[in-house]
Amino acid sequence: LLSICLEEVSRLYYYDGNITQACAKAREGLELADNLGSGFWSALAHQRYGKLCFMNNALQEGMEHLAISGEMFKRMAEDEYISHNVRYLSEGFMLQKNYVKANELLRQSLLAIEKIHNKMRKTIYESVIYSHIGVLEYVQGNYKEARSYFTKGLISDKKYPLVRGTYTWLNKLGLALSFKKLGFEEEAKQF
Repeated sequence: LLSICLEEVSRLYYYDGNITQACAKAREGLELADNLGSGFWSALAHQRYGKLCFMNNALQEGMEHLAISGEMFKRMAEDEYISHNVRYLSEGFMLQKNYVKANELLRQSLLAIEKIHNKMRKTIYESVIYSHIGVLEYVQGNYKEARSYFTKGLISDKKYPLVRGTYTWLNKLGLALSFKKLGFEEEAKQF
């Protein structure tokens, strides 16, 4: 039931744009995990709920839940989930326009995935983080740096073509926008 609330149903609502229902299922998962005393599921529930709070403009509440989950995952030495947590926190700081802190956290997230042994998963997360750094550089007007990170993201995407898609579009869109800002119209059109 925890898995269904957090992994399947909450995500379906999230991707369907129904953030209220996604939050409700994540909250239900959080209550179930706490009642069961399950450390991993409780940490994951706090993480999912924290990220969803950002979608409802509840930044402080989201940061609090992510801080809780981060500490729990550190105690469990769950590097993959630590990486997610740090990346989600960076999104919160980016929404607050604290780009220095967001950048610092994205670099930490890159370091955390170095410890992941599954190369395919590591490569997927690498692409995700590069796209986030690209976005961060873009919103600050650093278009050459943004272009560089979106390119790195696409290179990571190509390592495992069967799992491409989630962030391929963001890296391509980021490259198109970056090229356009840099005055390279033909290159922008390619993407």
